[in-house]
Amino acid sequence: MLDGMRWCCAAVLVLSAACASTPAPPNVELKRELSTVLAPDELVIPFEVDPAWVKRAREELVLVQGDANRAQALIDLLNDPDGFDVQYDAHASLTANEALERRRGNCFSYAAIVVGLARALGLRAEFAEYDHENVRYERWSMIVRSSHITAVVQHPDGFVAMEYGTGIRRRWNTISDRQAIAHYYNNRGFMRLAQADAAKRALPWTAAAADFTRAVRLEDGFYRGWNNLGVAMARVGNEEAALLHYERALAYAPEASTAHLNLGVLLLRRGAFERAVNHFERAAVLRPEDQRARRLLERTLALAK
Repeated sequence: MLDGMRWCCAAVLVLSAACASTPAPPNVELKRELSTVLAPDELVIPFEVDPAWVKRAREELVLVQGDANRAQALIDLLNDPDGFDVQYDAHASLTANEALERRRGNCFSYAAIVVGLARALGLRAEFAEYDHENVRYERWSMIVRSSHITAVVQHPDGFVAMEYGTGIRRRWNTISDRQAIAHYYNNRGFMRLAQADAAKRALPWTAAAADFTRAVRLEDGFYRGWNNLGVAMARVGNEEAALLHYERALAYAPEASTAHLNLGVLLLRRGAFERAVNHFERAAVLRPEDQRARRLLERTLALAK
């Protein structure tokens, strides 16, 4: 999951040229591939869309000609009160079916709907991740990360783009379905924590850790997942595992200031001042605007004297 619209606020949606009569690509091979790392009762394909929703989208777009126009019409249909009427909700990292049924969802949910419906209508769509790191939640002493996910679809003359909330186009990189599902589990773990926090309930760190674990099992190089799993392990008292997970995050993304901060906090708590200083210094260099990194660095240097 997770800043202009808090965690997930933007979507760039692009549709690729394809014949409208092409059947929806099956997920049989994808499910077979993912079954090697996730049990059947764990596996969710968040962009699968029930036939009733596909039928409705087809009926709405039947008179729309041209891929670019169909892309824009599909995008508009999501928020149209007379269409699907899906409202943005940063806490709702839902599957496409759940978001359509509940009429709410975050950026991942919007992307899942577009990918699922576009493919079912014979269009080719992909997920994409924004190339930046500004989505975080640090209410729990350590920082948990989510990211902005969107759907990307191209047509011969370019692409159709729509951005929610900020109105600022950012760079994005397309990702595989497997990577997108890893994001889904990461965001779901994030959502569990955020919803419990908002309701002033005990935070479900064990359940969140299970989702973060699923995310990194699907995508070993998913540094946000490793960082978040480190936070969860620290919060349930397994600091040795937390250290390993933060280090794994930094092995994949040495520029991840979040993981440097979290690892520094854990080292500070364990009295490893010199190592903590190194990570706080790195975090401060990577994100000069982050006052927390500077405060922690000053505090640790004072303690190390």
